[in-house]
Amino acid sequence: MFEKIKISRAETTYLMVSLFPGGLLAWLLRDLWTPLVSAGLKFTERSLPVQMLLLIIFSLFFALFIRGLIRINAGMENPRPLLAFTGGLTGALIFYLIYGIGTLDTGRVDWLFNLGDNAQHYLGWVFYRNDPWMFPIGFSCSLGYPIGTCMCFMDSIPLLAIPLKLFNFLLPRTFQYFGWWTLACFVLQGALSSLILYETSAKRLAGLIAPLFFCTADILLFRVFRYTPLTGQWIVLLALYLYFLNKKSSKHNSLWPLVHVMAVLIQGYFFVMTFVIFCGTLLEQYLKDRRMRPVIGRLLISLVSVGLTMWIVGFFTASVDMSDAGLGYFKANLNAFINPLPGWSRFFQPLPLAPDTYTMNVNYLGSGIILLFFAGLVVQIIQRKITSGRIFEQNAGLWLIIPVLVIFALSHVITLNDRILFTYNLPEPIMKLWGVFRGTERMLWPVYYLIFIFAIGQASTFTRREWLNAVILLAAFSVQVIEVEPRLQQFHTEFENPQGKHTTLRSEFWEEAASRFNSVVILPLNLQNWDQLTRYAAENGLNINYSYFARQSPQLEPAAQEKLAALKNGQPVPGEMYIIKSSELFRQLCDLYDKNKFFAYVNKEWVLAPGFEKQPLDYPDIAITADLANCGGLSLEDFLLHYKDKLLILSAMDDISALRDDGVLTTLHFKGLELNLPLEPGKSYLAVISGDRVILEISSDQKIEYTLDEGREINEWRPPVDMTLSSAGRISEVEDAMIKVNGRDYSYHQNGLNVVVMDPQTGRILDTAVFAPEN
Repeated sequence: MFEKIKISRAETTYLMVSLFPGGLLAWLLRDLWTPLVSAGLKFTERSLPVQMLLLIIFSLFFALFIRGLIRINAGMENPRPLLAFTGGLTGALIFYLIYGIGTLDTGRVDWLFNLGDNAQHYLGWVFYRNDPWMFPIGFSCSLGYPIGTCMCFMDSIPLLAIPLKLFNFLLPRTFQYFGWWTLACFVLQGALSSLILYETSAKRLAGLIAPLFFCTADILLFRVFRYTPLTGQWIVLLALYLYFLNKKSSKHNSLWPLVHVMAVLIQGYFFVMTFVIFCGTLLEQYLKDRRMRPVIGRLLISLVSVGLTMWIVGFFTASVDMSDAGLGYFKANLNAFINPLPGWSRFFQPLPLAPDTYTMNVNYLGSGIILLFFAGLVVQIIQRKITSGRIFEQNAGLWLIIPVLVIFALSHVITLNDRILFTYNLPEPIMKLWGVFRGTERMLWPVYYLIFIFAIGQASTFTRREWLNAVILLAAFSVQVIEVEPRLQQFHTEFENPQGKHTTLRSEFWEEAASRFNSVVILPLNLQNWDQLTRYAAENGLNINYSYFARQSPQLEPAAQEKLAALKNGQPVPGEMYIIKSSELFRQLCDLYDKNKFFAYVNKEWVLAPGFEKQPLDYPDIAITADLANCGGLSLEDFLLHYKDKLLILSAMDDISALRDDGVLTTLHFKGLELNLPLEPGKSYLAVISGDRVILEISSDQKIEYTLDEGREINEWRPPVDMTLSSAGRISEVEDAMIKVNGRDYSYHQNGLNVVVMDPQTGRILDTAVFAPEN
């Protein structure tokens, strides 16, 4: 009976080849599966022989599993469903291995505030879900108050935000969908890449391996949880898949309007990419049929579908100025495909870029793909000898898609490394329209993925032995992963159990003010601490007039000026709470709103809350009010002279070396003081001055902490109150300043010299100030 069992040499070879990805999976998943089979012990807790045995067993298991999939796939007449499934599964697995599952917790949102763009997307969703339905359906009236804005200008992914709002009543109060969106993007990226490679190469092997490359592409990984809507690059792959399908049959043309609508509802840049690919399909269709009418018809249907969608959602609301001066700054360099970002390659250093170029553009192909591409190019030329005429005839659409997107990406400033080769200008309307999509380097993405398709497809046909082609592809993938592995480790550490910023607006005042006011008004318009202020408004159901918008309405500034004028005239709008963002405006309002009004420094924000019932000192964590905040705007020299007979406490934060100028030193000499203000940038500094005496002066590289007890003598001087003081300069790596008097902190906790003035006899606070070097 055993004589009938035969294992072919090819089968043995295939199994051996499968051991490579099997072993890789066993190693990557070792911390997940080891506790399941070893009484809960981790992999690192087992002895070396046991570790080796476990790796061998599970390598064989995964190898057999992979080989089984390949055999099932090989036996199917139509392998596309299985290829799509395994590709999607590969994408999900890669997401899990790199990012873990921590971001999939929909109630976990603090991590989104580690980066401004993530906070913007999430907060746009919060305002939108809490606002009532209106037309356009994507409009949010409470964000950008009183003008309002479309949540599409917060890049909140309308494709998800709109349907989720329909089920808002079922969702918990805190809910984010960006983790699941990103996982879905990896699944779709894997599935579509697998289908594309099978369609273009007719090789099942290429379809099985392609997701490994596409789901670890630099342009994808760089955007994950950094600029979340742009992880939806699967929509570009879907457009390319339709392009290749339409080479065989035009029956899929009806799907193009849906692709364009989905693209614009993910992010507007994607629509440009899918539309250019669509035009490539139309060109090939025309060259094949020589009929213009159906081409124009399909073009009009797509454009009308997208325009109608944008109108319904709200892209055209609030007279948003879609153009921007960033054209030519976010451009692609001619070295884009071979230029890694710092820290994104173990093998190569970044190439230089021309002046006035955004340094974080990424289109690096990776060493593995570069090797496959050039090898494929050589094989194509040597073996197939296809003439340029035949290439054009077979791929006319690509000869439209590639040049158009490359020209778009390079912008009107053509650069190579650190040299500007030439610049050119087009008529102003064209330049303005071009400027709508100022991040032009992104337009290389379809070309980037076409290079992937060519490189992987060619490698799958290098030899007649499929197992050898598999070895070549997997070796290239190994090079690709090894090159970027430190980044992958960083991402795993950061997102496996993501931690984030908690709100800095911690005073009880904020919670009580939320029930008293209906709007937060920032004057003048300023983005400092925008995420915390916007979060406060969003989570408390308040309007806010300004935030970080992807595109900003030109009406916001005139609206702010109207509110500014009313405030200066002593006519604040009932229900509005004001965040004062400039020292000039603060001084203008300082005398107008007396100490009986709530005008105080709360968690590093100047807050004017007209009509608020409580006073600032009702809160133990509020100490500085407008009448105790250098209301006259005195310079450091004038401030020292004005309070020459008082008790001064000085605490440095960050750096005060630039404050040591001749004017300050002359003033100190006039007072009879010999202070040693630090010359070295970033040093900590603490001083207590009483009249013409220096009671205490300390300068250090480390954080300084000092306590003075009421009545306890120091240098023949007795403090009138208890004081807790600290200073942390830049080089201490802490950066803070604290001046607590009887338990209340009168420091601004701002960069520069924080100063408190008090009566030397009673300890009553007379004034406070902060002097930054730039002032």
